[in-house]
Amino acid sequence: MGIKKDRLLRLGNKILPSRIKYFLIKHDLIKGVDNIRNLVWDDDFVVEFWLKDFNGDAEIITAFQHIKNLYYMYLKDDPNWHFIYEGEPTVIRCSYKYAKRLEDYFEAHSIEHTPMANWSESSHITRTYQDIYKHIFHLTAVLTIKMAYNEENNFYIQQAADRIIHVFLLQSIYLAEINGDLQRLRDNGYIINFWEAEQMARLHNFRTYHIGTIDGHDKLKAKLDALREKDV
Repeated sequence: MGIKKDRLLRLGNKILPSRIKYFLIKHDLIKGVDNIRNLVWDDDFVVEFWLKDFNGDAEIITAFQHIKNLYYMYLKDDPNWHFIYEGEPTVIRCSYKYAKRLEDYFEAHSIEHTPMANWSESSHITRTYQDIYKHIFHLTAVLTIKMAYNEENNFYIQQAADRIIHVFLLQSIYLAEINGDLQRLRDNGYIINFWEAEQMARLHNFRTYHIGTIDGHDKLKAKLDALREKDV
């Protein structure tokens, strides 16, 4: 393939909207060998699968074994790959060039799944910075797999979560200064690092409220609403 054609294909990758690229892939309108497809879409085009019978409560260990199999068999070199436990379904995302291998694996193991789809993020913050989040999600997914092989069989889940959130909050403290959030602490005699603990507490309340809303736990919601009104 000549240099000019190579440049044109990569330019097309940058200017084509994701919906058009997905349409071309989904309907197989791009003919030819796989390496041409991979050249056009490279690793930037991320697809997702929803696995419907992958992680029932009694099957969660089996589900994780499948996830590890996919990682070591196909996805170890994919910088975009990650998975998320959603209860029903489990979501697995990967670069487009690995999607066919995953589909074949699901078929071979009779795992009910949706056909691949373009990753369309519903969360505003994730959608805004999706190119960054895909790397964060990837690394945390790999971390869970690596921790599962700890020699002492200790997953260190709490410690790992603390490290990840702790570092991000220390990085974000500069934004808190810019936004004026730290002056209130100074006025009340607190040291700046107290802001991190405050954010941790708010995160706990937010997640508890969010889970209560999803699961329909009205009593939990009511209790948290009362706490919020008290704080106000």
